[in-house]
Amino acid sequence: IKEIEIVMEKTTIMLGYAPEDYKIEKLKNGLGKCVKGVIIINPEIVKYNRKFIEKVVVEQFLKLKYKVDSKKYEEELKKYETVSKIQKKAA
Repeated sequence: IKEIEIVMEKTTIMLGYAPEDYKIEKLKNGLGKCVKGVIIINPEIVKYNRKFIEKVVVEQFLKLKYKVDSKKYEEELKKYETVSKIQKKAA
C-alpha cells in the first residue's frame, strides 16, 4: 500500500494535478480505474514492479483530464513513456 501512495504522490507532482480522491480497493477486472474524478487502484498492483505501477497510475491520472481515445490522451501518454525511458537510461 505504501508503494501505491508513493507513486500517487510522485505522479501528482510530475503532472501538476491530482484526483479529487483516490482509493485502494479490490477490483474484479483490471488494476486501476477512474470514476467521477476518483482514481481506484487495485492493491494487487503491488505484485508488479514500480515502473508498471507508475504507468497504470499515470494512465488513470490522464483519464481525469482527457478522453481515453483522444489524440491528447495518446500524446500525453507518449510523453510519459519518453520521460520514463530517458530516466531509465540515466539510472
